[in-house]
Amino acid sequence: MTDQQPIEHLLQNLLEKANEFKAADLRAIQVSDLCAFADYFVFMSGTSSTHIKSIAEHLLVDMKKHNVQALSIEGLQTGEWCLLDFGDVIVHIFNQEKRDYYALEELWHDGKVVYPIASD
Repeated sequence: MTDQQPIEHLLQNLLEKANEFKAADLRAIQVSDLCAFADYFVFMSGTSSTHIKSIAEHLLVDMKKHNVQALSIEGLQTGEWCLLDFGDVIVHIFNQEKRDYYALEELWHDGKVVYPIASD
């Protein structure tokens, strides 16, 4: 994360870009009170390995335009699951089978869901 880019702005950019590239079941969870290594986890699904790779690559390009480099990129080659670590925001892009299997969102159920925003 850079000093010029507040975490919430980075999160908003990632969510907008993911929506633009038709990521499915997009969810962001604030975990800053639960762990020391990130403030937000973003989860989304792609419809195919090509779609997952495309979403990841577009997120990486867009963040680079905002002077934000990924600290780590995992799983991009297989297209079943991809992790993009932007420091304060960690993005997980899954196919539905892997997302259901790993159920990472359930591990962080104590976090605050910040996207989608719940309607009362």
